[in-house]
Amino acid sequence: VFDDVYDTSHGNLVGIAHDQVKNLYWAFTDYAVYKYKVVDESRHIWRIYLEQGKFELATKHCSNHPAALDLILTKQAEKLFSESRFVESAMHYAKTKASFEEVTLKFMGIEEKNALTNYLKKKLESLRASEKTQITLIVLWLLEIYQNKLGALRDLDGGQAEYFSEQAEFRAFIRQPRVEECIKNNKETVYGLLGSHGDTEHLVHLAEALQDTEKVIQYNMRKGDYSSVLSLLLRQPSAQLFYEFSPILLKEIPNHTVNALIKLDKRLNPSKLLPAIMVTTESDDPKVMQECIRFLEHSVHHLESGDEALHNLLVALYVSHKPDNIIPYLTSGSEPKVDVKYLLKLCLEAGLKEEGVYLLTLLDQHQQALELALTINTDLAVKCAGGKLMGNNLSEDMTKKLWLRVARHVVQEKNDIKQAMEFLTEVPSVKIEDILPFFPDFVTIDHFKSAIVESLQGYSKHITELKSDMAEASQSAQVIRDEISQAKARYQFVRASDRCSTCGDLLLSREFYLFSCTHRFHTDCLIETVLPHLGQARRKRISEIQTILASTPEETASTYSGQTKQETATQELADIVAGECCFCGEIMIRDIDTPFIDETLF
Repeated sequence: VFDDVYDTSHGNLVGIAHDQVKNLYWAFTDYAVYKYKVVDESRHIWRIYLEQGKFELATKHCSNHPAALDLILTKQAEKLFSESRFVESAMHYAKTKASFEEVTLKFMGIEEKNALTNYLKKKLESLRASEKTQITLIVLWLLEIYQNKLGALRDLDGGQAEYFSEQAEFRAFIRQPRVEECIKNNKETVYGLLGSHGDTEHLVHLAEALQDTEKVIQYNMRKGDYSSVLSLLLRQPSAQLFYEFSPILLKEIPNHTVNALIKLDKRLNPSKLLPAIMVTTESDDPKVMQECIRFLEHSVHHLESGDEALHNLLVALYVSHKPDNIIPYLTSGSEPKVDVKYLLKLCLEAGLKEEGVYLLTLLDQHQQALELALTINTDLAVKCAGGKLMGNNLSEDMTKKLWLRVARHVVQEKNDIKQAMEFLTEVPSVKIEDILPFFPDFVTIDHFKSAIVESLQGYSKHITELKSDMAEASQSAQVIRDEISQAKARYQFVRASDRCSTCGDLLLSREFYLFSCTHRFHTDCLIETVLPHLGQARRKRISEIQTILASTPEETASTYSGQTKQETATQELADIVAGECCFCGEIMIRDIDTPFIDETLF
């Protein structure tokens, strides 16, 4: 029944008529006729169907009105629940805005658990992406429900088929994009939930689906499946996991682990694997030690790592397990990057004397190296004295000192005079007279007669050469004396028409210098020419000398040699400016790049 309000200004309504042809309604009064417009006559019919329990018809006639539709679905869900059709009821409740808490409590109180599961799934689909808290709550709840079901079926005899069916449904659920994203954001919580149920199978499956390699590796580690762990590490790109799990892998499967490390080559930083190797070296298993050495050798020789810590660890393992490799390592050609003092300490503590000789030589402690070599064997001492151990370039004095020490050892302690004589031919700097003091008093001259004869012949030859050199030097000295005498007797004529080589004025007009090359200069012209080529100190000295020369004789007293200061100054001035001709000496050579014409004059 619909009510409408009418304005009685034109009289009271008398009646209403229906034009069935045109489907129009006419209302009339005593004084007027109205065309009555019917608007949505069926808008409340859904209520009638709802009261009658005809939910489909009610839904059809509610015109998708949200509030009406929600009420219809709620009533339908309640009726289905009362009829114990719980799964259908749950599906309808999920479409309504009914209180989530009330609905879930209602379904939790019944034995049919699938109803709650279906309600939560349907509710999860209807949530918006922004409602992260609600999504997380529902996903975790569903995971808990699935775990309870799987746990019950796993322990149930004859429930294998049902278990596999539930398992497939569970795995399909966690593969849903929304669920997968939620699990990624709450990964540790989900792992804890699965772990609390002891469902390692699905925990690993989930970790693999999420590409959480670390979790899968941890599971395989606990299970003792180290080969699978190594395979996973080789497939994943992160090197950090290798650094983390290498200690256990090196201990359990050393050969395969080192093969994998070598295969990765430069993808790994050997220095970051040092802690793992250090932990592993605490083991007494020789196989583990051999594999650690193999990896360190690969890092040092193939990867050419310059990390001193790597080299130190390698040689420390050599000392303990492969002492024969120390000397080849030291003499490999390139300079050892190991801490030599640290290695020397290890070798001496381990009683490796020969290696200690090489290391002392490397530290330039040649005398200590030789003393240690003499306690081992003479051949090693000979190599040490000859600088052949590490390719050292010894000074002549050091070489002689070392060879004499070897010779003394051979004569006094080994009593091997023959070998001592052989040193004379091998080492030119060692003479027979150097080793004679080492021989005992009872040794006859027959042992070194030939060496003495050879030494005397050498001295005789050297004396002859010295005499020849002295005679030649005497001749040269006589020639020099003759040249000096001739130089003292040399003279030149100065004519009245001669002019200065610099200014062109008559030479005799003032004081001048005459050189053997026939160049002539006034003293002031020579000073002016030479002065620019002198240093600051000499320029200053020339100025001081000119001041002395300008003073009167009374102002300058005599020096201790009987000469006046002016005479001494004149001689010093000549030494400075007239040591060589400025046209023929080094000044002209140094001045070769100076232009003939001064550009500043133009």
